[in-house]
Amino acid sequence: MSDKTRHRRSLASGSRSSRRLLATRLIEAGVVSLGFLLVGSGLGLSTAIAPSASSTPKSCPVGSLPQLPTYDSARKWVYVPNYGSPRRGNGNVTILRGKCDLVASVRTGGGSCPSGAAYDPRSGIVYVTDSCRDVVYLLNGTRVTSTLAGRWFSNPAGIAYDPSDGEMAVAEQTANNVTLINGTTVVGSVPTPSLPNVVSFDPGANSLLIADVSSNSLTIVSNASSPIGSPETNVSLPKSGVGAAAYDPLDGLIYVYDGPRLLLLQANGSVAYNLRLASGGGGGGLAYSPADGRMYVALGTSGRVAEFLNETLVRTISISGTVPHGLVYDAATGSVYMVDDATDRAYLLK
Repeated sequence: MSDKTRHRRSLASGSRSSRRLLATRLIEAGVVSLGFLLVGSGLGLSTAIAPSASSTPKSCPVGSLPQLPTYDSARKWVYVPNYGSPRRGNGNVTILRGKCDLVASVRTGGGSCPSGAAYDPRSGIVYVTDSCRDVVYLLNGTRVTSTLAGRWFSNPAGIAYDPSDGEMAVAEQTANNVTLINGTTVVGSVPTPSLPNVVSFDPGANSLLIADVSSNSLTIVSNASSPIGSPETNVSLPKSGVGAAAYDPLDGLIYVYDGPRLLLLQANGSVAYNLRLASGGGGGGLAYSPADGRMYVALGTSGRVAEFLNETLVRTISISGTVPHGLVYDAATGSVYMVDDATDRAYLLK
């Protein structure tokens, strides 16, 4: 039995408690970072927004137009890429720790637009995409140690770590593909329908999940062999504005935020549940808190974040004047960070 097959079976088997423990370890290790995991089985077919929380969470300033953050499980830091203004050249990366304490602000050069971030637990390096300069930065702590450039990169945006082969997958928005990086070497690419913007990893099936905002589809790409194979499934979604996708190893479903809907898909792409949220569009960041089993969904233009617990929508957190975007779980403090590109702040949701 191959290592990948053994890993895939280990996620699918075992008791609920053992699978929840494994899911928690994946998140805390930084292996599953862009997404949430749901404990329990079977959501209802219709869901209404619960009453909103009235108090404003603690927050701290980050850079201009914060994007998709990541968590460094070794240093226990949160990295927030800030798109900034290309004309002003003020794109940078804000590093936070604890309860919104600033570690550093890392400059990425004039004309830069940091867009996405992902952590490699093998090397301890954080990869940051730059959609304006068409490069990928490698950060070791607070320093940019390498900059990857070349014909492979074309408006790179979302990025995710693939723990099955130790590669980074980068969504190239204007090249219609996903570039694969091992260390500092580009090792291949995967074609997509049109405009890939967010990518995540499905450890249950060793597959990449590629959200495509232009064609409003989800591309599922098998990684059962090396190099990674061609797209197996292209799923057309009912609405426009795919925000993000993530795999749930506890229920074996793929979750897609397609504002204002939350879709739960089978591994073959068929829709198992179609949940309409009362408001929301754009955004779509997803994060799960293993400390208390709660899952968070950023509802974008509504200024809200939905909080679920064991199949139940517990509440929505309403923060006036915000457009909730990226979410990430901080295992060191048990906090969930939400970054907002309307106020240029990071909010602690718990």
